[in-house]
Amino acid sequence: MAIKKCKECGNDISTKAESCPKCGAVLKMKTGCLGYIGAAFLIFVAASVIVSLMNDDTYTARHISSSAVAGKPAETETVLVTPAQENGLTRPQNNAIRSAKQYLRISGFSRRGLINQLSSDAGDGYSIADATAAVDSLNVDWNEQAVRSANRYLSISGFSRKGLIKQLSTDTGDGYSVAEATVAVDSLNVDWNEQAVRSAKRYLSISGFSCKGLIEQLSSSAGDEYTVSEATYGAQQAGACK
Repeated sequence: MAIKKCKECGNDISTKAESCPKCGAVLKMKTGCLGYIGAAFLIFVAASVIVSLMNDDTYTARHISSSAVAGKPAETETVLVTPAQENGLTRPQNNAIRSAKQYLRISGFSRRGLINQLSSDAGDGYSIADATAAVDSLNVDWNEQAVRSANRYLSISGFSRKGLIKQLSTDTGDGYSVAEATVAVDSLNVDWNEQAVRSAKRYLSISGFSCKGLIEQLSSSAGDEYTVSEATYGAQQAGACK
């Protein structure tokens, strides 16, 4: 049996003894107790770090392996965590919502047009997924948006009924559904004859037209798609047939 001196009284004692039989000095604690204290300390530290980091919108969580509790070197794995916002959407998606609302305050947009505006390189550059999630989270009356867009076009230039529906619904236009575009246009109180006059005057301000040529330009599918009656009225009122 190995012998050592007690640090308190100098008495010879066994190296396996937990206390000095002479003075009662404690020589070492049980390993099990140290393990429990170490584990409790590590849990406390880990909990404090997680609570602190969770105050940020994006934080790094470190996973502490069970080997650390046993007193061995800790093995950690760093994981980037982005918590969801209160509405269940991510931070980029909530930013896309803000952008979408700004656009809707300025002008009318179709669902497809707004998603494209938010996600295209020429627009805001959000991912298509984030743009779609943002737009679909909004309570938007797309028929009402189509009305806004139709009124904007009519404030700029003359349009036939068919031409305006096409402008609102094509991929090169606003991207509304044909149904949304049709409902919007038909809800407006528009004098299509007067629209034909506006279009006829615009053409005459650009180039010379005969009466027949202007009527054809206004009424053909490659032109403005007014009815022949509307196109004739427009050409006559614009002075092309006198």
